[in-house]
Amino acid sequence: MAPPDERGITVTNADGLIDMYPDATERVFRALDMIRQTFSTTLPAIREVLEREMTLGNGKPGEMFMDNYRKPAVETFRYANQTPRVLDRYAQNGLGQVTEYRTADAKNAAGLRTQQPGN
Repeated sequence: MAPPDERGITVTNADGLIDMYPDATERVFRALDMIRQTFSTTLPAIREVLEREMTLGNGKPGEMFMDNYRKPAVETFRYANQTPRVLDRYAQNGLGQVTEYRTADAKNAAGLRTQQPGN
């Protein structure tokens, strides 16, 4: 799913307020969730490659390489392992904000309609 052509949130408008385009914003957060799903699916394969790489290092050149490689590789995987949870939280929070925005917008629109003459 590609991100929308239009921006989902406009930070400044004529009133200095933030406007949300909920359809575009929802597409962005659904795309983020798809990225999370893909990342989660591929993470075990990344771990497998990393574990195989950790068995390298036979001989002096290999040991020197692994001395420099091991720490950043482990740190990278540690952060990669946290990424699905972070992406999930962002996607779910974003989708929740879209729902809240739509609910508030519908409530405000209904309130305006009741204020119209003849209602």
